[in-house]
Amino acid sequence: MEDWSEFGFRKDYKQEERVVKQEKIEYCGKGFYVSTIDLGLDHSFGGTTPLYFETMIFATENGQVNYPDLYCDRYETRDEAAIGHAAVITTFKNKAFMFKNGQLTVVGDGEGGVYAD
Repeated sequence: MEDWSEFGFRKDYKQEERVVKQEKIEYCGKGFYVSTIDLGLDHSFGGTTPLYFETMIFATENGQVNYPDLYCDRYETRDEAAIGHAAVITTFKNKAFMFKNGQLTVVGDGEGGVYAD
């Protein structure tokens, strides 16, 4: 196990455990890749609560991930990140949504959601 703290990472950061959860899903005939990872570095950019974990959503085309992100949310702990990831998946499965300015917005219940990037 390497010590990444000399590069500014949390002392307990483990690169081999950086993936919290990653999965590909389909919604409204479009593919998405939902990735939640441990960044190891504080991404609060001067905020009062350190944010070490991140969930991002990317579109997929022909099975390949298109890396410009459609959504990003950050969390302080691994548990919060896992809950946030599950909430994004639940939104895909149970709600209609819209992407606008990089944010996932719930617009209603049921099938036939809106996709806009």
